[in-house]
Amino acid sequence: MKKGRREGSALPVLTDFREASASMVANTIQKVVIVVDRKFAGNLGALAESEFLWVIDSPFNSAAIREFWSDDSGRVDIAGGVTSFAAADDEPADVTCARLLEDVDEHHNEWGPEAPWLEIEVHGIQLTPALRVAFEEFGGTTFERTPGGFICRRGIVHPR
Repeated sequence: MKKGRREGSALPVLTDFREASASMVANTIQKVVIVVDRKFAGNLGALAESEFLWVIDSPFNSAAIREFWSDDSGRVDIAGGVTSFAAADDEPADVTCARLLEDVDEHHNEWGPEAPWLEIEVHGIQLTPALRVAFEEFGGTTFERTPGGFICRRGIVHPR
């Protein structure tokens, strides 16, 4: 990191914002989880304590979503939380996931209050060629299949 000295001061002055930002982001991997499974069997509350979850609202999922929101145990939602989203009953999960990407990126990008997303874990749909293209449009570079979906990763996002 490039530093200089302010005249009359022994304190270093940061002169390269991009390099400092990259260094801070490199130390903070932000993971976002997208759940398009209408019957997600995972523990939303435990997962949302450390990850940002975007969960499809369904009769099965909404009870867990509301329970998380109503739990006032002094938790501060800096490291995680739950956002629910709607989808038509007949909308395919891959279409829902691709449609949601723009909102997720807008809320978890380099201009947000947290570090930008570097990893998105998807539950409820396997990676399709169309989804791969959609994630690549938002900077996705590597993909890993998981039993319930896939993980997309991208490199460090530098402020513009």
